[in-house]
Amino acid sequence: LSDSETDEKIALVCTHGAYDSCCGSHGVPVYNKLSENTDLSVWKTTHVGSHRFSANIVMLPEGVYYGRVSPENVDEIANTHLRGEISLDNFRGRCCYQQSAQVSDYFLRKQLGKEVVLNIYDIEWVFQRDRYEYTSVEFLVKKMNIVFSVNCLVLNSAVTVKQSCTDNEAVSIPQFYYYSIIPYEPEKEEEKGQ
Repeated sequence: LSDSETDEKIALVCTHGAYDSCCGSHGVPVYNKLSENTDLSVWKTTHVGSHRFSANIVMLPEGVYYGRVSPENVDEIANTHLRGEISLDNFRGRCCYQQSAQVSDYFLRKQLGKEVVLNIYDIEWVFQRDRYEYTSVEFLVKKMNIVFSVNCLVLNSAVTVKQSCTDNEAVSIPQFYYYSIIPYEPEKEEEKGQ
C-alpha cells in the first residue's frame, strides 16, 4: 500500500454542526459511541449530504451510506456492516450510485433478503434508464447469476419534508414507488457477438 492507501475499515460520521445543527447534535453522540468499536477507524467529518437523515455515517471502502443512526442502533449497524452485510433499516445507498440506483438497490435487497443473505458486493449495477416519471435499474446478483430489472414510478413532488430538524418549512422531494422486479439470465459473451 502507498502512503495514501489503507486497508482499514473506516466510518465517517457527519458531525458538522456549523453546517447543520442536526448533524452536530445527532452526529457527535453516534461518533462517541462508535469510537468504542475497535474494528473500525472512526472519523468525524464535514457534511456528507441529506442532514434530514442525521446522524449519517459513510462506511469505507465500500461507500455505504447509513442514515438515522443513533447511539442505540449504531453497534448493530457497524457489526452487520463488518460481517459484509447491509443493515437495511438504516441503509441510504452506496455513494457510487445515483439516487434512482440507490433506491432500486434498497428495494432489490429488501425483496431478495427474504430468500437469500446478500453481502455488500453481491449486487452489481449493470444499467439504468431514468425518465421524469419512472426509472428502471438493472443489477446483477452474482450469487444467483441473475440480472434483476428494478422498476419504480417517480412522483417528483409527492412528499414534502423538512431538510433539517431546525427548518420551519418543508420542501418537495421525489418519492419512488417500487412496482416490479423482473429477473432474467445475463447475456453470455458468445451470444453478444452473434
